[in-house]
Amino acid sequence: MKTLSLKTHLPFSVKEVQKRHLDPEAVFRWVMLNDRLTVTELLPAQNGQRLIRFRLKHFIRSLISDMKVHFDPSNLFRIKQDKGVFKQFEYYVNCQKEGEGTLVLDEIQFELHHKWFFYRRRVRRVEEVLKSIIEDKNTIIRQELELLKRYPANYPLKILLLGSHGFIGHALDLMLTSFGHQVFRAVRSKSLLGASQTILFNDESGEVNRDQFEGFDAFINLAGANIADKRWSDQRKLLIYQSRVHFTQKLSKYILNLDKPPKTLISTSAVGFYGPLANDVKEDSPKGEGFLSDLCADWERAATLVNHRNCRLVLLRFGIVLGQGGGMLDVFRKLARLFLLGPIGSGQQKMAWIAHRDILGSIYHFLMTTPLAGTYNLVASDHPTQKELALQVVKSIYGPKWNLLSLPLPEWVVETLFGKGMAHELFLASQTVQNKKLLDSGYRLFYSKSTDLIRPRSL
Repeated sequence: MKTLSLKTHLPFSVKEVQKRHLDPEAVFRWVMLNDRLTVTELLPAQNGQRLIRFRLKHFIRSLISDMKVHFDPSNLFRIKQDKGVFKQFEYYVNCQKEGEGTLVLDEIQFELHHKWFFYRRRVRRVEEVLKSIIEDKNTIIRQELELLKRYPANYPLKILLLGSHGFIGHALDLMLTSFGHQVFRAVRSKSLLGASQTILFNDESGEVNRDQFEGFDAFINLAGANIADKRWSDQRKLLIYQSRVHFTQKLSKYILNLDKPPKTLISTSAVGFYGPLANDVKEDSPKGEGFLSDLCADWERAATLVNHRNCRLVLLRFGIVLGQGGGMLDVFRKLARLFLLGPIGSGQQKMAWIAHRDILGSIYHFLMTTPLAGTYNLVASDHPTQKELALQVVKSIYGPKWNLLSLPLPEWVVETLFGKGMAHELFLASQTVQNKKLLDSGYRLFYSKSTDLIRPRSL
């Protein structure tokens, strides 16, 4: 039996740290940070336990384990495998007071099947994955407790989330719910109304549960088709435009007709507003040129209709979102594992990016800081080149001494694959964007530099 033990000091009380562990939805938030592990819920929490299926991604096949997760205030948090890839697996968490904070002791005991087949190497790899999951878990707990400390809530907010199934929306839903807020999710189909706290809002057919839209503290609009997952045909561009601009127009007009409109609307946009070649731009800089710039300008204009109802409007222009489990970083990691990640074009294009966890944190910052309104750039403080970012990803997988990238992907190949417009506005765009207004508003970034987020693999 192999034992993995980690000690982590968190500058919060034992009671606060324990509460984070005892949240039945916590496992989902912890696992979302790890790009090799996914989780599918099998049973809801009952009698202090929940049965969950974990799927560990593998080159040949997925490795699956069914785990019983126990949430017991007397024993805090523990996981025991019911059946699966491990011969035995048990995970315990213990918290004890240490100075003004809490010492978290995470201990995992496990044994693998088939000891005769590269056993020691497999154990080391499993240890590495489990260690990263534990570290991610404690990082999330620290960040969430920092947010709760910075922005204490006098009462739970009633929040409507539009776009709750995306990379950002799903994580935001879980976080806000864990903070004690009452989160409702807007859905387009009546077949989805059976889920807990769902409200019908079909922007295409006009079907809306009007009475259920009244009296919210905030609407958070994250809706929109993925910009980068398919080539920009005319039909795809129309879908992207309709899912953002037309959706937001209809939402804003609907808010105007409510008897009790939301006190706050947080709506999203992107730094694509400034065009594919932008140097040291800020919120009052003029819009650029191209499809994305026009899209963002119309998208933001659609949201400003709510100003006629004295609804506080916050417009957030996202940089490239980097985080485990989705977005560009997930694509880069997959390419790096296949030894296909290299410079795109020259590789010298500057990246205006933001960490996934800082997206969640900044949305909560604007949600809770009611005097703030207007437009804000959500970007980190540094702007690595695409080549630098690719090398950081490679080192996070193969170690700090690895300095090799694959051959460059020529500009003409990118244009052939995606078309000139998509190639130059997404993959070859170079932007440096100021975040001074965001920092002056009082938000403190969890990840100010890309090296804070993407660290070399420890060997």
